[in-house]
Amino acid sequence: MTRVPASGVAILAVLAVVVGGEPRMGRQVQPVESVEGSDALLTCVVTDVANNTVLWKYITRGQDGNPEAQRARVLTAGETRITSDPRFSVLHDAGGGVWVLSILNATVRDAGLYTCELNTTPLQRSFHELIGEYRLLPDPSP
Repeated sequence: MTRVPASGVAILAVLAVVVGGEPRMGRQVQPVESVEGSDALLTCVVTDVANNTVLWKYITRGQDGNPEAQRARVLTAGETRITSDPRFSVLHDAGGGVWVLSILNATVRDAGLYTCELNTTPLQRSFHELIGEYRLLPDPSP
């Protein structure tokens, strides 16, 4: 698990797998822990994207926590933000294989499961867990 200091950011490293020049993405994922108010970065490595699109999604569960009632909310497609929340963006260098979902000023409500998907057949995806913590304020008493 990667901890994010209150004034810093965390980078989640995902290993890429390259097989035969076909689009592939890394599958080794570790949780990222973010303190409320800091920025969170989730990193996905995809090789040979070709004419496919990298999507970042947030997985939501039903109100009772039922995994069968889960839905995916699309946050970004390629480098384009789909969600109306301006805190979300993608960091990506043209031609590179690293796709970073940036969440500015993360809150505990941002905690949960995110997926990085490549719209191939079959669909390829990696899962990224963001764990939120409340920021502890200093004791005001001297």
